[in-house]
Amino acid sequence: MTVRIGVIGTKNGHAAIIAGYLNGWSESAPTPVRAGGYLDPFYHFWQYQRTEETMVSGSPDLGGHARVTKIWSPDSSAARAIAAACDIDEVSATIEDASTDVDAVMVLSGEPEEHPRQAGPALERGLPTFIDKPLGSDIHQCQEMYAQAARGGAPLFSGSGLRWSAELKVAKQEFVSGYGERIEGIYVKVPNRMDQYGIHAVEMANVVLGADVRCVKGFTAGNRATAVLEYGSGQTAVIETLYAQVRPSYCVVVYGQRHTKMYHLYDTSLPFIAMFQDFVKMATEGTVPVPEQEVLRMMTITFAAEQACSGGGDVQLPPYPG
Repeated sequence: MTVRIGVIGTKNGHAAIIAGYLNGWSESAPTPVRAGGYLDPFYHFWQYQRTEETMVSGSPDLGGHARVTKIWSPDSSAARAIAAACDIDEVSATIEDASTDVDAVMVLSGEPEEHPRQAGPALERGLPTFIDKPLGSDIHQCQEMYAQAARGGAPLFSGSGLRWSAELKVAKQEFVSGYGERIEGIYVKVPNRMDQYGIHAVEMANVVLGADVRCVKGFTAGNRATAVLEYGSGQTAVIETLYAQVRPSYCVVVYGQRHTKMYHLYDTSLPFIAMFQDFVKMATEGTVPVPEQEVLRMMTITFAAEQACSGGGDVQLPPYPG
């Protein structure tokens, strides 16, 4: 059985990533470029970012088990270009059409305020649904989408693909198991702005230190937004977004009792491929890769970081029971 996927939205370029990975990208089709006319390898990793020996083209790891068959976008020209390059069956006229006669839906618009409307038809029909980060524009919107998913019986998850990063898992294991010492704190740096990429930093911190953040402090200076996360354990994380860096540019510094080490996420294609595989598994087996409680906690921390960095003062959070 081939899982038929409907894609909603093209604004942030992730639709091209997913369609190119699952369906392949035609060599005869022009390679899309970002604003300014330059090629950003992060958006085209299946062909450009990875080395020639490990290049991803099409869906070898999924063995043809998943394919984008419908695509919708308010920018119909972008939808047509991706459909032509990736041999997508239908450029849908409406969100409802793109959520009909498919097995699962991925909302990839990059417009969190639009996500409830864009995910609504899929959630109502009980379709397995992935909603790109950030899940919503506020925590109430996020909670309502999960409530709608529960009413429709739709498996749902959202978040950053970086939670699947092998480098992050190695970082934690190396300190806890290898060095045999407690991690006292970490520093995480990601590109872009806190309201867009803060979720990446929060999820990276979550892999290493967990989600029991009790207080968030922050400030903004020039092209940086910096937040300090204080955990119930006494550990801390500094997360920082540095605007206008060319991606991929993600790193984490881990501070133990005796050791300090930096880990770079050079091949960001691998965690996103793992995320796609878990999405397909959710569509076929119903196994949700990230539980609702954790997704909502990640968004709560992210919104707290945005508030603190915008001058809203310290934000206190309740203990996390997970």
